[in-house]
Amino acid sequence: MPAPDPNTRAHLEWLGFIQPNGLVVSAPALVKAGALLNRQDAEGQSRITGCIRERELDQRRGPEPCIRDFREFAASVLGWGFSSRGYAGTDDAPIPPELEVPLPDYGETLRPDFAVRERDPRNGASPWQLLVQVLDAGRDFDGPATGGGTGSRLEASPQGRAERLLRGTGVPAGLLFNGTALRLVFLLYAEERGMLPEN
Repeated sequence: MPAPDPNTRAHLEWLGFIQPNGLVVSAPALVKAGALLNRQDAEGQSRITGCIRERELDQRRGPEPCIRDFREFAASVLGWGFSSRGYAGTDDAPIPPELEVPLPDYGETLRPDFAVRERDPRNGASPWQLLVQVLDAGRDFDGPATGGGTGSRLEASPQGRAERLLRGTGVPAGLLFNGTALRLVFLLYAEERGMLPEN
């Protein structure tokens, strides 16, 4: 088998660092789509470093690097502008009711912390492309927990809650953030429901 080209090798390297859970895009597919890693991006590395602070999340492990503020990270590293035309979850643009999923049996309502609008939504498709949920620092994405509402009986992991929120709102993707990791949550059946453009 021939050795992979340098761009594919770079993707294989970073995919080896992350711990994939569920469907993962292959390194050759990323290269074919034009997603190339710039190993000389000192400015980007500096922006990421500027968002990181030491924080003790677990006494046994001691201080660990942690991104303390998702909004600072998203603006600085991802280039999000948080304008009211493109985002929700800010003082100027609160989360709209259409992105809330009431659970009356459990005494709570699921809602994202931030939402990203679709630039050119198709007719009948959701005008939102991504819902972001910011968790407590170091929170396990898969660990079960009782919901946030007083007297809530919903016991579901952040991953399960994110999936339920996406299904309830019709938004195809979500992002979980806990200060040390990001997880992209994607509804596999989104294309079948007409939520994704057909190729």
